[in-house]
Amino acid sequence: MKRLVPPILAALALAVVGVRASAQPAPAPSATTMTPAEVCLDHQGQHEDAERLKACGDALAAASDGDIVVRTRLLVARGLYYYRHSQNDLALKDFDAATALDPKNDAADYDRGLVMIEIGRLDRAIREFNADLRLDPADADAYSAKGECYRRLEDNLLAMEALDTALRIQPKLALAWWRRGLVKDALGDAAGARSDKQQAKALDPDVDK
Repeated sequence: MKRLVPPILAALALAVVGVRASAQPAPAPSATTMTPAEVCLDHQGQHEDAERLKACGDALAAASDGDIVVRTRLLVARGLYYYRHSQNDLALKDFDAATALDPKNDAADYDRGLVMIEIGRLDRAIREFNADLRLDPADADAYSAKGECYRRLEDNLLAMEALDTALRIQPKLALAWWRRGLVKDALGDAAGARSDKQQAKALDPDVDK
């Protein structure tokens, strides 16, 4: 998943209830004191998904219509919950709503691309990742995901190009190493495939799961 871990969770939560954030950095909230917005955007595993889903709904209900930054991040976070639970129609609805609010929200484009991979619409997924990359040209995750689309379409040369770019941007992106290893397998480069997969496993032992 694309990094949806903004460093301003406390400020976002305060914005939802209309309170100005202090100029001093806020301490990390505990699980028992977090607001609905903070719970919705929590990526540290302190809350169950169902609790986060409810918190997203509560935070969206509390957010003002004009608070575009907050609403788009909450919509993308809730969309990711739906995506993880294979509720793709609901995920797309939230990602589309986020894009409608903020057409420059690259996370919505990226995550919509993930849904398109999930439902087998690979050409559409590539378009979504390209939309992400127009907004964030250094997004290694998007290049990696685009490479995976090309791999599944058996266009291995374009897959290699996208994955090479991902690894130039982020050399420690385990999934890109693994995907490139699969492409090299398809191209008959057994030694190269083995080397890439070993590198992927060294970075993330669970990369193939």
